[in-house]
Amino acid sequence: MSKNLIFALSLACVLGVSTECEQEWQKIIASRNDTSFSNEYILMFQYSGFTINNLGNYEDCQKLDDGRYVVFSYSISPVLVQTFCGPKVCTKDDWRSLNLAMIPSQKYDVIFLRDYQDDKYGSYNAGAICMIIFISFICALVFSSSIFDYFADKSLKNQGWAKAFLSFSAWTNAPKLVTSRAQERLGKPDTLEILNSVRVMSISWVVMGHTVAFFMYFPAINNFITALDDSKDPKFIIIYTATYGVDTFFWLSGFLMTYLFVIDVEKTKHYTPFRFIMVYVHRFLRILPLYMFVMCFFWSMQVYLGNGPLWYYASEFNKDCHKYWWANLLFINNFVPDWKSTQCVPVAWYLAVDMQFFIISPIIILLYIKVHKLIGWISIGTLCLIGCITSYIIAEDNDLNISQFAASNSNKYTDYLYKKPYTRFAPYVLGMGCGFIIYSMRKLEDKNVVFDKIAVFLGKTQENKIIRWGTFIFGLVLINILIFSQYDTYKHPGKDYEYNHWSDTANYMFMTFERLVYGLGLSCIFLPVLLGYFKPVYFIMSLSPWAFFARLNFVVYLIHLYIVEIVQKSNKTVTNFNTYTYMRDTLFFIFLSFFCAIPIVLGIEMPAANLEKLLFARGSTTQKKETLPNKVDGSLLLTNMTKE
Repeated sequence: MSKNLIFALSLACVLGVSTECEQEWQKIIASRNDTSFSNEYILMFQYSGFTINNLGNYEDCQKLDDGRYVVFSYSISPVLVQTFCGPKVCTKDDWRSLNLAMIPSQKYDVIFLRDYQDDKYGSYNAGAICMIIFISFICALVFSSSIFDYFADKSLKNQGWAKAFLSFSAWTNAPKLVTSRAQERLGKPDTLEILNSVRVMSISWVVMGHTVAFFMYFPAINNFITALDDSKDPKFIIIYTATYGVDTFFWLSGFLMTYLFVIDVEKTKHYTPFRFIMVYVHRFLRILPLYMFVMCFFWSMQVYLGNGPLWYYASEFNKDCHKYWWANLLFINNFVPDWKSTQCVPVAWYLAVDMQFFIISPIIILLYIKVHKLIGWISIGTLCLIGCITSYIIAEDNDLNISQFAASNSNKYTDYLYKKPYTRFAPYVLGMGCGFIIYSMRKLEDKNVVFDKIAVFLGKTQENKIIRWGTFIFGLVLINILIFSQYDTYKHPGKDYEYNHWSDTANYMFMTFERLVYGLGLSCIFLPVLLGYFKPVYFIMSLSPWAFFARLNFVVYLIHLYIVEIVQKSNKTVTNFNTYTYMRDTLFFIFLSFFCAIPIVLGIEMPAANLEKLLFARGSTTQKKETLPNKVDGSLLLTNMTKE
């Protein structure tokens, strides 16, 4: 009935509509009560969406000989569209003259979807062709290398060219996916294995946050008017605090970098400037091949990987890459352009910040080891203080709100606060402090040597059961207060979603200390477990399945947002934003991201790492196992501490 009424009202004024178009529409209206579905006109009527964000029947409309799927696009983000299945003879001017728009006061684009897609994405461009050739070459290389690995004699495999060729062998690389790194390195379990579960849980948290956040922007939702009201639900609190998952990665990165680098420096009698420089060279070589592959793959191929009624703005994907790809290459993409952040590989701001931390951390650690231990601890305190001060200044200067949905934030929160290194020092450097403690306690246990008095003192406090439990519980309380205190502002969105329940001062102070509090909470929770206490916690967090997923973690981080974007923008039916929908989609995207990560790890990441090891091998006839900081691939992967 509503559709009939819309047509009756809209066709009352058809001035400017061509005769052919008007005649076709009259036939559509005349057949609207035809229950036999014997002609295309009734099908056009049935396949039209008419109302806002009703996508109609996209695929079946495309199959009609005389039908055309048409989109009225009012807004790209959030998605506001009307869809119709109408006659091909109607032009864009005809469609505007039909007065079918449900928001006539708002400017809209009339899009002939099939024509648009054929024109923009109908054939592969040069970049896509090059990428297809490259992927085909890699697949052939992996396949032939695996065959060679299986059949070739050991003496042949030991030749230089064969080692390079075998770097691509899935026969050798695949078993590494299910091998525990600590047992691979030491022959026994290690408390560092708990970091596998931390990574996997953190990336799952991040994927959930992105899935729900982009529900507001990527797909067409039918409850778009009330969708934000769901944020007032207490269970929503875990979603809008998923941003802390990235702070967990920073903590892990600081911890691993410190622990491994101290080991390397301590065991090297003459730590030369060349060896120090090579730390940075190794770091770049381990990250760049995979990072650049992901960037180039989605830059060139993403527009061809989906299809649907909303695929008319696929050109928005990676729109900054042609201008600012070099910023990603130099790891300054969180400052380019204009001190903001490029959208080429949207999640890559994390890699930039992590690399910027990596540039300064070896210097601090080297001074800590070679000059005085106080330098390390003073640096940690100073950088935490800088992080708090800069966060307050930026928050106040830009009048920021802790709510991610606050209209007043616009992009200022992410551009000036969220993606900058100087506001995120605390989790990273507190992870460094825990690295000092774990190394010092292990050296005391193994060699009865006090390496760092402060670190040993802090580590020994955990021998007291009351202090140990107090530390662990204090960490849990800190993080829970940080997370759940925000519900007080989210349950009061206010007029026009300004989220002004908290005072400006309260918002600024919260943003000043939130990273510090979260980093302290993580340190208090993980330190006792890393020292070997809380065996049940260690047992659960070090189970072997975590190791498999942790091997894929870095790739999952790089690709998951692309997968969310492609799938959600390819939806052919309208979606309802509710708890069931976004939890279902979260589980689906977690599974799909890990699944898609496997071939990338086997075809790109592992071969690149193997070639890097060969390139810097000290000898061609012997293989030596040692712990090196250049094996840190970022905080997202459990570090491979074996040099082959």
